[in-house]
Amino acid sequence: MANHEKGSVENAVGFLRRNLMVPVPEAEDLDALNGRLLAGCDRLLGGTHYREGAAVGELLAEDGAAMLPLPSTRFDAVRWERRRADREGRVEVDGTLYCAGPYWHGRWMLVGLRDRTVEIRDERGRHAATLPRSWGARETVFDPATLIPAVTARPRSWEQSQLRACVGQPLREGLDRCGADERRLVLRALRSASGRYGFEAASHAASEVLSAGRLPDEAALDLACRSMRALGRTGAAVDLGVYDALAEGGGRLGQRR
Repeated sequence: MANHEKGSVENAVGFLRRNLMVPVPEAEDLDALNGRLLAGCDRLLGGTHYREGAAVGELLAEDGAAMLPLPSTRFDAVRWERRRADREGRVEVDGTLYCAGPYWHGRWMLVGLRDRTVEIRDERGRHAATLPRSWGARETVFDPATLIPAVTARPRSWEQSQLRACVGQPLREGLDRCGADERRLVLRALRSASGRYGFEAASHAASEVLSAGRLPDEAALDLACRSMRALGRTGAAVDLGVYDALAEGGGRLGQRR
């Protein structure tokens, strides 16, 4: 932009502010606000330019054809900061705590701040967690899947862990009955499935397998998650009869040890 064009740009900004943001728009979230603004822009594109006498949309298309192409790599609008995790593996951003998981307690972490997410990595760049960014409310934001490694390492801590409250009743009661070795096996399978399908789908699948009296190992959880995905619903009913063909003689749930 040349120096003499600065005033024109400022006038255009004022035009958009008067036409799209007066009165001040209200929306339930950022997506809804962006949708309203986009609809307003489409409405303006349908008008006629006051000087050229042509449709604004046509003039925009002509300008776009004369511009250089955009870079092939999307620009990542992110700010990285260095924060130390507390004893529970949480880092603080603007008064909100984001939990990377107890495994990372006390370590210096790299925190990537974006408009919608907070990405947490260790100082070597290893990914710890990506969480939705919270604006306004001071709270603790966490993904239950990040809590799994600490409980896997100490399976007897299950009953006091925050993870226990994040799963459905069938999975909670099933893990309550498991001994340490069985609990570790289920948690490892849950972590693996969460990485591929998300925690909610993985925990639903584990509940289904446990309800059928099977111990949800990695193969069983993967099959259940894929079945749910094929049905298009996270909590859809799954035909558990396939487990008999998958693993003959699979272990039944043991008693508390």
